[in-house]
Amino acid sequence: MKDAGVDIDSKTTVNNNLTSVGIDKDTHKEGRTHGHKNNEAQVNADAKDLRVAADKDLAEHRKALEGRDPPVPAKDIDAMEAAVHKRNEELGLYDKPLNPDKLKALNTPMKK
Repeated sequence: MKDAGVDIDSKTTVNNNLTSVGIDKDTHKEGRTHGHKNNEAQVNADAKDLRVAADKDLAEHRKALEGRDPPVPAKDIDAMEAAVHKRNEELGLYDKPLNPDKLKALNTPMKK
């Protein structure tokens, strides 16, 4: 997000209000960003296109969720993916280029 002129830190709402999905720990462990899998090269590549990064993350979650016993129904996974993309679009995370004004509006100090 620095490329869009927005410096993000842990005390701002943009950092604390990005889209997330509640998944079980085994699904998370199988994901592409768990632990040391999320290295600097991957972070930098993902930052270049947040939609592609989200698609990659969701594809890994889908594979893991469909492999559960019993598998998570495809309609539930589809709904999760749609909700993630809808929210990211609303936040402006898929804008090209990123809209600094939209991000700055989110990048305000957290209220205590």
